[in-house]
Amino acid sequence: MKNYLDEEETQRADLVGTQRYTGNRERGTVDRLVAGLSTEGRRLNDIWGARAELWFAIVSGLPWTGMAHRADNKADVGQNIEIKTTSVQNGHLIVRPRIHREDPIKYILGHVYVLVIHNRTSKTYRYAGHMKGLDVMQDKYWEGDSWWIPQSDLQKELPLKEDTQWVVQKKIKEAPGWQDVCRFDDETDAELYATNMVDTYRIVQYKPGHQMDIEEYLT
Repeated sequence: MKNYLDEEETQRADLVGTQRYTGNRERGTVDRLVAGLSTEGRRLNDIWGARAELWFAIVSGLPWTGMAHRADNKADVGQNIEIKTTSVQNGHLIVRPRIHREDPIKYILGHVYVLVIHNRTSKTYRYAGHMKGLDVMQDKYWEGDSWWIPQSDLQKELPLKEDTQWVVQKKIKEAPGWQDVCRFDDETDAELYATNMVDTYRIVQYKPGHQMDIEEYLT
């Protein structure tokens, strides 16, 4: 797993971070964690946040879906992954209900939260782990207005499962030659469904931005 962004990647993230900073200021949106920072400190906070998002998207193989100009974007990476970052090496994963969300609690429940540790001197990044929103919202983690989860409680494997589906497809004569029949979150369920089909079929593993054949069955 690489621990850095190259120059082109850094420039891309910095552009998004700057646009995000400008958009937040225009909307009057200020993260309570950085409310006491200087103007430059807040700008750098948005830039390092964008860098951490892009870095994790690259190492996880998932698309970077955070949008600089929208306050209601659905996720930072993939379909449901939120990235939190800090330069504190033993820092916590901090999750708070966002008041600008239509339903802040429902939003947390539908997402996976990833902690990325960044080093501003070496410009390197470290994946510290992740936790599902449901697990985040435990009373033992609540402090003040947020949940604070220590790194020791985070799951260490990459959270790819949440963005992965198995699609059963049947062969057809028309282009492109295959048609989706049904989607499953579990590979075993897809296989059980497919074995009862009379058509020629295959199972495709699907991730946003990626598609790869993993097995084909002939009947």
